Amino acid sequence: MRVKYAYIAVLLLVLSAPFQAGAQYYVPCGETVTVPAGSTVSFNGHTYKAGDQYVAHPCGFNDVIQLAKNIITGWIMAGVTVSALGFAYAGYLYITSAGSMEHIKHAHSIFVKVAIGFFFMLSAWLIVKALEGAFLTPDQLGRSFLGLAEPSEKGGEMV
Repeated sequence: MRVKYAYIAVLLLVLSAPFQAGAQYYVPCGETVTVPAGSTVSFNGHTYKAGDQYVAHPCGFNDVIQLAKNIITGWIMAGVTVSALGFAYAGYLYITSAGSMEHIKHAHSIFVKVAIGFFFMLSAWLIVKALEGAFLTPDQLGRSFLGLAEPSEKGGEMV
């Protein structure tokens, strides 16, 4: 039984690799720019000549928060997808059980485990969302992990 869970863990790790490998593209910072031939660029108190490279948008704390927000959103979407696949698999087992009580119990147990995991995942997200909504100002909400509200141009009012 433990070997089965080890295989599932390895499979989830492999399936999450695109999220982890693509994480560098989640935040638009750290872009290296080459100065075009025949021109100079002044940026952050430095002058760069033709052929020089500089970082046009250095990464800062807000970019780290944006990265965390994007990773959390990606994991929530992956969790919903895996839950949907789990529910579909449990339904398939239930339909193909041919009246066998053992197969029906197995399908029910998978359904219950997937439902519990899905419930805990979305409950954790909802608790964090509720706490942020209760304790953060509208301007802070726009910069939160969950991005509950974006501040408007009208003095930080919620849109």
